[in-house]
Amino acid sequence: MYEENYDFPAIIINHSSDDYEIRIYDFKEVTVYDDNLDDCYSAIQEALEGEIYKYICLNKEIPKATSIEEISLDYNQTLFNIKINTEEAIKKSKRLGVIVPKEL
Repeated sequence: MYEENYDFPAIIINHSSDDYEIRIYDFKEVTVYDDNLDDCYSAIQEALEGEIYKYICLNKEIPKATSIEEISLDYNQTLFNIKINTEEAIKKSKRLGVIVPKEL
């Protein structure tokens, strides 16, 4: 099942060909790798519900979520848009992450 819908998710990861998005909470620093996904995605595996996608992991290379950042990454020739919202939204979050429909 889906968790409650947050007004300000910390991170939204969209795949253009999918009908869902992955929202990650409680991270101040996040990055997405395109070379060692199998090694890093397990860090948040327990936090996500449903199917796990191996292009998310913790790192210090992306700026802290103190302002809105928009980052694009080409992963296997597919564009993923990653949006990081304010740190205040992170503080309000109650769980690490959840997969939700894009309509929400």
